[in-house]
Amino acid sequence: MKWILALLIFLVGCGTYIPDYPKIPNINQDDDAFIGGENAKVVIVEFSDYLCPFCKKAEETINKINQEYGDQVKIIYRDFPVHGEEAENLAIAAECAKDQGKFWEVHNKIFELQDINLVREYILTLNIDMALYDICVDQRQKLEEINKDRQDGEYYGVEGTPTFFVNGYKLVGDHPFNNFKDLIDYELLNS
Repeated sequence: MKWILALLIFLVGCGTYIPDYPKIPNINQDDDAFIGGENAKVVIVEFSDYLCPFCKKAEETINKINQEYGDQVKIIYRDFPVHGEEAENLAIAAECAKDQGKFWEVHNKIFELQDINLVREYILTLNIDMALYDICVDQRQKLEEINKDRQDGEYYGVEGTPTFFVNGYKLVGDHPFNNFKDLIDYELLNS
């Protein structure tokens, strides 16, 4: 029995990582856009707003996670616009681009520009059917999808952006890469 206690003390003293975040099971992935491996062992669900400055900064971390872990981690983007109608319009623009396979290009450009008119100019350079895209945007066809993301976020306790769920562990705000890395590595080893 003493050896078990000694081992535990040794492991804790050696910096064994144990997550200290609230965990919410069964976070709905919906049918939202994702990068990384479709059947990855670690799933990050991000609730975000295109006009949120902290979300814009967090995208750097998300991109680094994707570069570092590739198909080992699935990163899902879900809309949670809290900065008014313009943020909602940007979310609609990205969702309409998703219908034509251009979500991530538009998503990244939206965070870069954060202006619906400049985003539209960019979209004109993409190889998409602008007539279909304009109908989708003008009729706000993706508003129901965006509201579903927002409702799901509220159900899971999202109160602000960005909020991330890493295999259900809730991280609120713009966390440094190492916070994600510790949790991802822990989940890769233990799930």
